[in-house]
Amino acid sequence: MFFNILKKLAGLSVLICLGVTAYVLTMVNRYPPVPDLPNPPEHIGAFGQGVVRAVFLGVSSFGVSDGRHTIVFDGFFSRPSKMRVAFGRLREDEPRIDDALNLMFQKLQVKPAISAVFVTHSHFDHLLDSPYIARRYKAMLFGSSSTLNFAKGQDVPDDKLIDLKGGQVENVGDFHIQAIPTRHAPTGFTGGVIAKPIELPVHALEMKEGTSYTYVISYGSDRKPLACLQSTAGFIPGQSDGVTCPVVFLGVGGLGKLSEGYMDQYWSEIVEKTHARQVYLIHWDDFTQPLMANGQLLPLKPFPLLIDNMTTTASHLKASADRDKIQIGLLLSFNSLVLNQP
Repeated sequence: MFFNILKKLAGLSVLICLGVTAYVLTMVNRYPPVPDLPNPPEHIGAFGQGVVRAVFLGVSSFGVSDGRHTIVFDGFFSRPSKMRVAFGRLREDEPRIDDALNLMFQKLQVKPAISAVFVTHSHFDHLLDSPYIARRYKAMLFGSSSTLNFAKGQDVPDDKLIDLKGGQVENVGDFHIQAIPTRHAPTGFTGGVIAKPIELPVHALEMKEGTSYTYVISYGSDRKPLACLQSTAGFIPGQSDGVTCPVVFLGVGGLGKLSEGYMDQYWSEIVEKTHARQVYLIHWDDFTQPLMANGQLLPLKPFPLLIDNMTTTASHLKASADRDKIQIGLLLSFNSLVLNQP
C-alpha cells in the first residue's frame, strides 16, 4: 500500500511538472499588444548646426549627437535569444551591432564616429556590446567599476575607461553628462558586482548590476538640461532633488508586475520632481527579439506576459500623465527626435 501511494504521488508530481512547464512555455510566448501611445514625429530634412538629436535603439540604448560628437548610451544590439540567455553563454554579435550602428549614423546624419559610450548599469541588456563599440571606435567608456571590469575583460584600454563615482559631470564636446546614482527595479536580478575582469562568452547571471545611474544630458555653454535617461524602473528617494529635465526617457521594464503604489512613487521621483514636460517610455521591449533581419527593421514586441504586463504599465502611467498634464509617448525602434531648438 505504501508503494502504491508513492507511485500515485510520483505520477501526480510528473503531471504538476508538465502542467507548470506548459504554463511557462505558453506565457513566455504570449505578448500583450503594443500600447497605443503617441510616437515622436520623424524629423524630415537636414539637421542644423548645434541641433541635438537622439535615436532610440531598443531597450535603453540611444545614439545622441550634435553633428560633431556622437554618444552611445547602453550599447546593446546583439539581443541573444531566450534559449541562449537562459541556458547558453553570451557574446557580442558583431554583424548585428554593425548593422544597428550604421543605421543609427544614417538617422543621426553623422559620419561613422563615436566619441563616448555611457552605460547605466552592468546587466547584459545594457552593457554586453559596449566594450566592442568602445574598441572599434576608440571611444571613451563611462560606467561603474563593474562596467569597467567587464570592459577590461574585453581588452578596452585602461586610458579609455572612466569610473563614475556618481554626481559628477563628464564633458564630451559641448555635452555635459551628469551621473546620478539610482536603484534598479526590484527584481530577482537586482544587485551584485563584477569584481574582476571577465572574458566573453559569459552567462547572463555573471553580468551583475553594479551601480546603476540616471544620466542627465545637458548641452552648450549654459549647460541647459535636455533630457534624463532612467533606464530601469527603480529609484532612490531624493535622487531627483534639484534636477530639471524637460524630457524623461522612462524605463518601465518589470513595472507592470509591481504595485500601483510603487508606480506612483516612481513617477513622482523621476517625472514630477524633474518638472518633465514630455515622457517617453523605454525598456518596454523584449530584448531577446532581434532589431533587424536581412537589413530590414523588425517591429519591437513588449515583454511576454510571464515577465511583465505592458498594458497595465501604460494604462497607469497614462492616467498619471493626464492628471499632471504631461505629454506621454512610446519610443519605437529607431525613432528619432530633436532635443533642442538652437
